[in-house]
This record gives sequence, structure tokens and C-alpha cells, in this order.
Amino acid sequence: MVMIVLPIVLYPVMMIVLSQVVLIQARKLEEKPADIVVQGQANSPAFAEKLTTIPAVKIVQSSDATSSLKNGDIQMIVAIPTGFDDSLKTGKPAGLTLYYDKADDHSNAVFRKVTALVDTVEKDVVRKRLEDRNIDPAIIHPIAIEEINVAPPAKMGAYIFGGALALILTMIAFMGAFYPAIDLTAGEKERGTLETLLVSPASRMDIVLGKFLTVITISALTGFMNLVSMGLTVWFGIRQFAQGIPVGFSISPWTLILIFLLLLPLAILFSSVSMAIASFTRSFKEGQNLLTPVQMLAMTLGFVVVIPGIEMTPAIALIPVSNVVLLIKEILLGEAKLPMVLLVFASIGVAAMIGVRWAVSQFQREDILFAQGEQIKWSSLLRRRHAPAGSTVPGMGMAWLAYLIGLLLLFYVGQVAQARDLTKGLLLTEIALIAGPPILIARRLRYDIRTTFRLKVPSPANIIWTILAAASTWVIVVELSAVQNEIFPYPKSFLDAFKGIFETFHSRGLAYSLGIMALLPAVCEETLFRGFILTGFQKRWGAARAVVITAVLFGLFHLSPYRYIPTACLGVVIGAVVIWTGSLWAGMLAHFVANGISTVVFHLTQETHSQIMTALDEGDYLPIWLVAVSLIVLVVSIRFLVLQYRKSVVVALGNTGGTPL
Repeated sequence: MVMIVLPIVLYPVMMIVLSQVVLIQARKLEEKPADIVVQGQANSPAFAEKLTTIPAVKIVQSSDATSSLKNGDIQMIVAIPTGFDDSLKTGKPAGLTLYYDKADDHSNAVFRKVTALVDTVEKDVVRKRLEDRNIDPAIIHPIAIEEINVAPPAKMGAYIFGGALALILTMIAFMGAFYPAIDLTAGEKERGTLETLLVSPASRMDIVLGKFLTVITISALTGFMNLVSMGLTVWFGIRQFAQGIPVGFSISPWTLILIFLLLLPLAILFSSVSMAIASFTRSFKEGQNLLTPVQMLAMTLGFVVVIPGIEMTPAIALIPVSNVVLLIKEILLGEAKLPMVLLVFASIGVAAMIGVRWAVSQFQREDILFAQGEQIKWSSLLRRRHAPAGSTVPGMGMAWLAYLIGLLLLFYVGQVAQARDLTKGLLLTEIALIAGPPILIARRLRYDIRTTFRLKVPSPANIIWTILAAASTWVIVVELSAVQNEIFPYPKSFLDAFKGIFETFHSRGLAYSLGIMALLPAVCEETLFRGFILTGFQKRWGAARAVVITAVLFGLFHLSPYRYIPTACLGVVIGAVVIWTGSLWAGMLAHFVANGISTVVFHLTQETHSQIMTALDEGDYLPIWLVAVSLIVLVVSIRFLVLQYRKSVVVALGNTGGTPL
């Protein structure tokens, strides 16, 4: 109730009180007496006299003007150089130095006053010089610019306030779901009322839907009341404090309805995700701790609205939160297009349905509803212990933990190390920051190393088909990169940085480059992704979904939106190869082949001028025959890898007395 009623009272009070305080303080700052020191007054007594005409400004003397300025005893030093008046009389430019404290509001106010006076004096000097030469002053302005803003006041208001309003609305909608979701899940557990509720005549589904609808209602009403209150407050503020400025703000009833309809699926998404996550916790405090990172993620996605020049595209329309925030801004500006509106509604609707399904599934699991155990402590993570009973490989939770540790280490340590020394930084990043954590976790929890990292040696046939699959995939990925470059052009800085890395190692020879650029990433990155993470995800989601999700995370891990799609596609093939061969060595081989071809191509382009080699290196479109051959080779390789996989399954079932499906 507080989050629904509070906006009605809070925003008008904030607008009235804060605006009045700001206006009063600004007026006081302009009228506040200020002391300035004028050095070299004798060089221009007339200009020094003009300085005394500035309101609330007094010229004082100081034995150490610089120290006085730093200490705030004076607000400015005006230094008039020798020959100032002579330069003005002879038509030469005259220098003038102003010393002030830019980190002090009072000093800044004085600076504005003095520069305004200097502008006035400068115009008078120019006018007099032209008159002395019988020249029309209009000659120095040969082109008269007339600015005509065709945007109506309402659109200007939406341009100024629309982005902030959209961002605030989505965050308020999230906060509307945040606390009720925690209270109706973790809060009930903490109070011990959940058990009583579950033994009531109401079915489990009725209870879940009741809680869910309560959270949605609060979230939607919170967003709607904030929309109305903020809209009226901004309208009042413009009328009150922007008189004479061509800015207005109004929200038509249809716009209000459309924004509310847009907030509704977003509220459903926020509510379902909040309830699903809060269901894992056992107390209100734990719920807050677990949902706070989700809130930060939502804020990050919402900040897309403040990026200059950002426009709604099909890609952005598929990103939850970002799509709604940007569409609300475009609706307020009157620039929303129907196809984009429908696409946003569809994507946020699908996301909301997934969230609802997740939330409902959590409430069907008694191991979550009645979870017991000690509070999470760092000591429990650092203590050496055995894997859970019956578990010889990591689960989904440990897979996520390994990924997050690697990502954070790469972001905060790896990038800094590589910026200082590329070679040593890459060695540190790959060995210690990427491959190190999963190996340490596996040893600490005493997982079966051979099973976790799939250390089975692939057969000779699988090795051959893996090499062919990786090489053909590399060609297809290069062609995909060329297509991506047409849609989202690579910036020159990105291409130069990428080329600079290859050039750095090219000078040390091909073998050295292959070791650093191909072998090292293949071994270390596959240890984390197709070794530890894929095993953990496969245990929960099965092979197909585990391969795709691992590939998506693999693409994100490279911290570049321009490498995301090609890298993720390559990751899908590598993951599939590991599943089909049952060997991480095959995944390392595929990764090495892909990176190795890139390295070899760069070296060959430095030595030859082959058209194909140049196209491969520069990311241009490849000859159609090469792409076609690569597709055929990839299909054939996949076919034989799948056949080998099925044979191994049949053999395994035969050894255990089972029957193949």
C-alpha cells in the first residue's frame, strides 16, 4: 500500500519543495558577495574600473592571492598583462588570464559574471574598431543563422524527460514486485506460516496463483500510479518554472493506456522472477541479498535509454527491460512504429510466460519450499569437503559458480594484465584465471576428474572428423562475420586492436603464434567451458540444451558484442563434438584448429597476396564455392560423428545388458 500511495504524495512534494530550494539557493549564490584580486590594475585602469560594476563583486588586495584563492578567501584572480590597453588601441589581441576554482560553486558564479563582462567589453572594442575604419559592423557577420525548431513543445518535453520517466517507471515496477515477492515467500517461511497455508483446503496451484496475482497487482499499480503522478508532476513543473521556454509535456489517455499495457507484462516478468528467486531463500534478509543483483541487472538493461542516438531495432526489441524502456520513450516522443510495438509486446510476453512457468515450478518442489540448512558462509566454501553423496561431477550451481568466477577474474584482472604485457597477461589469464578455477573447484570438492573433464581419448576416426568439422565451421563462421559486418559494421578501433594482437605475435614466428593464439586458448578455455560447465549443465538440462547454453556463455565471455555471435556459433559445434566423441580432447582439438586457421591465414596474408587469403583475413565475403564445400564437409563430418556416437551408445548398452532406444 505504501508503494502505491507514496508516489501520489512524494512526487508533488519533491517538485514543489526541491524546485523552490533550488531557485532560492541559485538566487542566493548570484547575490552572495564575492572578493576578487586584480593583478596589473595599472596596465588597464579602465578595465579594472569596469570590474567594479559587477553586482556583488568587490576588488580586494592580497599578499598571496594564489593561496587565498585555494583557501576560498577570494573567488577569482584577474591578471591584466602589460600593454593590455596598448594592444586594444592598436588593434591587436589583448590577453587576459582568469584564475578561479572550478570545483567551487561560488567561484564558478563569479567566473560567469566576469566572462559576461569581458564579452560586453569585447563587443564594444570590435564595434569601435570598425567605426574608426568606417566599416559597417554587419560585415563581420556575413551569414545570419536563424534557428527554427520544428519540434512542438510536447515533443521537446518528451525528449527531455521521456528517457528518465521510462527508466524510473520500470525500476519502480520492479521495486513494486521486489518486497511483496520476498514477503510472500521467504517472509512466510521465516514467520512459519507457509506450512499452515499449505495444509489449507486450497490447492497448491491456487496458493501459487493467489500469491502471484497479489505481487503482479502491486507491481502494476505501483507502475501505473508512478506514471500518473510523475506525468502530472512534470507537467506542473514545466508550467511553473519553464515559462517562456518552448517545452511542454502531456500524456494522452491512449498513450497512458498503451504504456500501462506495456508495463503489465513487464510487471508479470518482474513478479515471476522475483517470486522464483525468493522461493530459494529462508528469510527476508536472504531474499533481499539474492534479489539485489537481479535489481542491478534490470537497472543496467534499463540504462540503454540514456545512450545517445540509440533507436529501437529488432535486436533490442528482443531484450527484456531494454525493449520496454526504449519503447516507452518512443511512445512519449510519438515515434513508435507498429511493427516494433508488436515485437516488443511479443518478446516481453514470451519472457513473462517463461518467468511464470519457472515460478510455478518452484512452488511445486517441496525441497525448495521447506529447504533447511545453515546460512551461507564463506567458511563453508573454503572448507575442503567431499562432493555430495552420489555426485562425482559438478551440478548446475557449481557450473554457474565457475563461470562467474572466471568472468569476474577476466574482467578485473585479465584485461589489466594484458594491457600491461600482452604475452604475460594472456598466459596469466588463460592458465590461472580461466583454467585454474574449475580445476581447483573439482579438486576441492573431490569430483571425479576423469569424468568431469571427459578425459577419454578420442578414436582416430573421431579425430579426423573433428578436424574437418572444425575447419569447415571456421569458414562458415568467417562468412557469418561478413554478414554481421554488413548489419553491424565493425568499428575501426576493434579491427585495429584485433590486427595488432596478431601482428605482435607474427613477428615472433608462426610456431610461437600458434602456441599463444591457438593452443593456449584451446586447452584452457575448453577446460572451463566444455569440461566443467558443460558437464554441470548436462547433468540438469540434458546434452542439447547444455551445449547451446554453454555456447552462449562462451560468446559472452569474450566481452565483445562483435565477437559474440561468431564465437557462440563456434561454441555450439565444439560442444556438440565433445558430446558426440565423449572427449574433451576432441573439443580442444576443434578449438585449436579454428584458432590455428585464423593464425595461419594472417601469416600467409603477410607473405602472399592471394585473393582468398586476403578475404579471409579482412572478413570479406568468401567465394561461394568455398562456403558450399565447407557446408558439405560440415554436414558429412557431423553425420559420421553422430554415427560413431550411436555405435558407442549401443556398445555401452550391450555391455550393461540394456536395450538401445
